[in-house]
Amino acid sequence: MLQEIDRYWDGMHSEGLDCTITKFIELYGDRTGQKGDGVHGGAAWIGGEKFVLLASGGENAPDAADWRRMSRLAALAQHLRRPVLLWDMPLQVVATALQKQPLVINEAIQDCKLALLRMRVPVISVFKERFPVVLAPEIAMVDGAVIVSDHPELLASISEDLPPITMARNGKHNLAQEILGLFEGVSKIGGVDLERRRVEQIRKITM
Repeated sequence: MLQEIDRYWDGMHSEGLDCTITKFIELYGDRTGQKGDGVHGGAAWIGGEKFVLLASGGENAPDAADWRRMSRLAALAQHLRRPVLLWDMPLQVVATALQKQPLVINEAIQDCKLALLRMRVPVISVFKERFPVVLAPEIAMVDGAVIVSDHPELLASISEDLPPITMARNGKHNLAQEILGLFEGVSKIGGVDLERRRVEQIRKITM
């Protein structure tokens, strides 16, 4: 059972997050009684727009409880028909780094990735600047992305087969506008088409 807990920004130090999110209620709980520290997730608002937020916990790598929690929050977003915002959550990078971890973690990772891939509501990501070869697989899993960077030329090196990408400069705090713009655009696409496009995007960059 997910528990609703009022939270401020304790431990959520990602630059620009507190200037973008108007309100956040963290949701957590695990059937095994565990609470991971690698992820912050719950109900969030940008102005009057509601969505489900999954944000990096910083230096702590997600454990099995975190991945299960993300899967349940994805299911909650689907049930409530709320879009999902991933905040500096490079799922592919983290999943690759954890490949040699126990089977229970790898199973939880695969379940979470499949849950997000099959979402029939918009999924948008905010990423800190990374190399294009790292960004491409991450962006392929979602419906749009905002890259926080001072190097606009980065966009030119990312495949045109990927979903819409915009850029926000470090310290400018225009992330809310960029995020809401992407949500508005992809919200016009039907749920079945969103799922199909993600699968096609991943297939193209892995061929």
